[in-house]
Amino acid sequence: MDGPVDYRDKGDGLPKGLDQDSGIGSGYDKVKNEKRCWKRRSSLEKKLIVFITLAAFLILVLIIAVIVIASTTNRQGDICYSEGCINAASRIINGIDRDVSPCDNFFKFACGQWNRNHRIPSEDSRTTSFGVLRKEVRAIVRASLEEPVYATDPLAVAKAKDLYKECLNGTQTEARGIAPLMDHLSYFGGWPVINKTWREEDFDLVDLMIKSRTQGVDTLFWTRVKLDEKQSDSHINTIGEAGLGMPSRDYYLNGRDDASLKSYEKYATAMAILLGADPSQANEEIEKMVDLEIELAKIKTRQEDERDLEKMYNKMTVKELREKYSEFDWGRYMTGVFAFANITSNDTDLVIVRKPAYLTAMFKLINYTPKRTVANYIVWRRVKGNMDRLPKEYKKPLSAYKKEITGSSGERARWEVCAGYTEKYLGGAVGRIFVQKKFDEKAKGLAEEMIENIRAAFNEFLDENDWMDDVTKKAAKEKAAVLLPRVAYPDFIMNDTALDEKYEDIVVITNKYFETNIAIKSVYAKNNIAEIQEKVDKSEWPFVHPSAVNAYYFPNSNQIMFPAGILQPPYFHLEYPKYLNYGGVGLMMGHEITHGFDDEGRQTDKDGNLVPWWTPSAVENFKKKAQCIIDQYSSYKVEEVNMTLNGINTQGENIADNGGLMEAFRAYRNYVSSRGSEEPRLPGVDLSGNQLFFVNFAQIRCSKERPESFLMAITNWRHSPNRYRVIGTVSNMPEFAAAFNCPVGSPMNPEKKCRVW
Repeated sequence: MDGPVDYRDKGDGLPKGLDQDSGIGSGYDKVKNEKRCWKRRSSLEKKLIVFITLAAFLILVLIIAVIVIASTTNRQGDICYSEGCINAASRIINGIDRDVSPCDNFFKFACGQWNRNHRIPSEDSRTTSFGVLRKEVRAIVRASLEEPVYATDPLAVAKAKDLYKECLNGTQTEARGIAPLMDHLSYFGGWPVINKTWREEDFDLVDLMIKSRTQGVDTLFWTRVKLDEKQSDSHINTIGEAGLGMPSRDYYLNGRDDASLKSYEKYATAMAILLGADPSQANEEIEKMVDLEIELAKIKTRQEDERDLEKMYNKMTVKELREKYSEFDWGRYMTGVFAFANITSNDTDLVIVRKPAYLTAMFKLINYTPKRTVANYIVWRRVKGNMDRLPKEYKKPLSAYKKEITGSSGERARWEVCAGYTEKYLGGAVGRIFVQKKFDEKAKGLAEEMIENIRAAFNEFLDENDWMDDVTKKAAKEKAAVLLPRVAYPDFIMNDTALDEKYEDIVVITNKYFETNIAIKSVYAKNNIAEIQEKVDKSEWPFVHPSAVNAYYFPNSNQIMFPAGILQPPYFHLEYPKYLNYGGVGLMMGHEITHGFDDEGRQTDKDGNLVPWWTPSAVENFKKKAQCIIDQYSSYKVEEVNMTLNGINTQGENIADNGGLMEAFRAYRNYVSSRGSEEPRLPGVDLSGNQLFFVNFAQIRCSKERPESFLMAITNWRHSPNRYRVIGTVSNMPEFAAAFNCPVGSPMNPEKKCRVW
């Protein structure tokens, strides 16, 4: 047939071109025949046909349902296809470097691609997984802080939004110039190097230190109302040594021509000149000021010598304090400080002196040093502490110094600075914002369950412990049993009235960010002083901002804390398989629990009191175990700066890392045993659950650092650099070696292993 088929009706009810005898075109007759056929069937046949049809339909529905469930909820075969698993798989794949053997260098294996994919921001000395998440959390907070104040906002949240906006208000900062700073310096008697009318006979060190304390500033020494370490249900006034202008004492002890020290001196000199000092006079006076700081650095206590808490606990009355350190009028100082909070001080009040030798040497040095130099140093610290609130022109000297010390050259985004500042001083209000925007309440229950499982794992290790006697084991179990977890946030932040009361004294002054900052610090100083009359309520949270990306152990209250900010990927997710959650935040939970039993934690009992609760043999055996950890980490050399780690200073964190990973892995394996089978794997990731546990542990420590960051970590931090926190820990775990089939003697499976817990 030529041409197109004509489907118009021709009167026979059939389309043209279809053969009526083909069996296709004869549909009408076919339907009639089928109806006659159905009528001829018996009742039983009809029922069977209906039954078979329904059964086929139900089977089809069941097949579709199984496919849908497998694809949308959990597994297809032995693979997890939830959204959380898919995202985690992508992250892990993009972090791992398959060209590196996990048995040679597990940090490079787990984080090699991560390092290539991430750059260090110009304003930072390093970039880390922690830092990436912290920026993400602050970005969430930022979005809310930049919204207008709503009628439904608690007053505290309104204050947080106002404070953030004042901090952002660069126009006002530029317009007001340095006038607010100069007024502030005049309160302290002026900065001698820029003040032509400054007179030595007007200098009053006691008055200057009272003013510093009541504005929350520390120079030469600090005083704070803290928990009494031997009576942890009470507060007591405590005295310690203040920090210096540079990050740590080590920066001052490398010789007078050290580049970092010279950069610091140049920074202070440039600021003095910018603020009006004569250049030649500035050079001369700042040089003398830095010489004073060098001498202060020499008498400061090394961090590794601060780990014996008993030596740091020296209780005496104010009268005894006055007699022991008669070079300084402690009676007038205490009277002035406590009067700020409307409290009367007297000679019978008790005080803890943390470092008596430092106070003796410091006052001898200060009394020997010209008053002008002492005043230059104290007031310089006020200039340096307020750099963030100065016009851009006056921040330029800071850039060169910052580059020398941190290796960074850029300036942090203003929104990030202001979000962090608002979080610091109105943390409860910021936490309220974050929790409402981001936190899933289900996460709290799951995190609490994980803590209990890890606590149980710690108790299992206690039972298996072969170096601790039964008396000490019993006391350790008691301490572990009453250790109090704090998860996500305190309830009061969700209560408008309670939240507003927390910040009722905070006032944000419109268009006066500088003065607002001073006023807020004074409020915090006053509140701290007033605590001397308050009993300790251990049912209260040690206040940590809910949006904080970190975890904590508080020895004097025996509490561990995991804010909502850390209960986020890659550390934790409701849809993650347990091997990821236990390898992430689970490691941190074990870490914080172990802090209660590290070289410092073992010195405080279950009630948080500084008392000897271990037998002498247990202490001696612990020290031998800890020495292995000290020696191991002291052997790690950071090639970027040609320095080895300080194993003594970092031992507490290293012990907590090692114990925490062991406990988290044991808790995970206990979960698998109770489950009866291994968990589904991640899509596209050819790694077992055990392997992924360790990979996630390593990837939450991924970091890329400048040499200056390593230098600061070695000289000033209690944590080892992240790469050594990873390789040092896994190389002590036979379970890791088994998971990756690492041969004995390989770098990540050495024959000698260290273990405390």
